Amino acid sequence: MPKYRWTWTLATVFYCGAIFYLSSQPHVVEAAPWWLDWPNSDKLAHVVLYGGLAGLVAVGLIRSNGAALPSRALFFGPVLFATLYGVTDEVHQWFVPPRSMELLDLFADAAGATIIAGAITALRFAVGNPDGPARD
Repeated sequence: MPKYRWTWTLATVFYCGAIFYLSSQPHVVEAAPWWLDWPNSDKLAHVVLYGGLAGLVAVGLIRSNGAALPSRALFFGPVLFATLYGVTDEVHQWFVPPRSMELLDLFADAAGATIIAGAITALRFAVGNPDGPARD
């Protein structure tokens, strides 16, 4: 077992827990700082949080299994994980008054995850190791 696997798994669990905590707060949008007080500013928070989640998962996969995983897995895995976690977050918010489930929030989650996973994949290509070691 790679030595980093548990470290990155634990970091991902804590990050998901932080998102869960934030989405449990009934008035998190009203508590935003003045410079985030514009229509749909919560979408930016979704892009940043779920981009961060996808980035954490991607880096964890690279550090734990890096050479063994193809770039497709390192792109689609984190995007799918973050987007599916976004689905659970939206369902969770449905049960938190006065929060609501919004499809645009899910799109923002997926967009953030795609942007960061794409950047990490592009960086992996740039350093010359897009698909790990040569396979026979």
